[in-house]
Amino acid sequence: RQGHNKAWELAMSDVLENILTELPESYNKIEHEIVSENNLLADLNIKVYGGMGLYIYRSRFMKLIARCGEVGQNGNGGHAHNDQLSVSITIDGRDIVQDCGSYLYTAAPEMRNKFRSTAMHFTPHPAGCEQNLWEPEVRGLFSMLGDRTGAKVEYYGSDGIIMGHRGFGDVVYRAVRLAED
Repeated sequence: RQGHNKAWELAMSDVLENILTELPESYNKIEHEIVSENNLLADLNIKVYGGMGLYIYRSRFMKLIARCGEVGQNGNGGHAHNDQLSVSITIDGRDIVQDCGSYLYTAAPEMRNKFRSTAMHFTPHPAGCEQNLWEPEVRGLFSMLGDRTGAKVEYYGSDGIIMGHRGFGDVVYRAVRLAED
C-alpha cells in the first residue's frame, strides 16, 4: 500500500474522486490548507502500528498522527475511543489540531464516556452520532457493543493517507495530502 506521488494521484483519481461524486448532497467536502515556509517532508519517517490503527508521520518540521483501525480486544474495544479517522497535526512546533485524549478512567463514568465519544475527537461525523455504541454508565466504561466502523486505510505513503469507515451507515472518508510546503 505504501507508494509515491504517482500512487497518490492514482488513488485520488480512482478512489477518492469517484467517492466524492457519489456522496449524497447532505455530505460536506471540507478542505483545509496549512502552509509552512519549511520543507515539511524533509527527513520524513512513517511508523505504522497496524494492530492499533495508528499511522505516525514525523519530520523535522511536521508531525501527523492518524487513527484508523480496529477497536481492539476482538471488537470489544476495552480502552477504545470513537476516534476513527481522527488526526493530530503539529507544524513548525505549533499544534494545528490536537486530540483531547481521555478525561479519566473510573471516577466519573459519564465524563469518561463523554471524552471517548466521537464529538470529542477531530474526526468527521454527523452531529449527535457515535461511530460505535457502548452500554451507559459504569457498564460501558471498558467495552463497546461491537465494531460497526470497519475502518480501513485505503492508501498511505510519503504523500498522505486516505482512510474510511462505515460507522454511520454510509462510508465516511478522510484524505490528508502532504506536500513540502
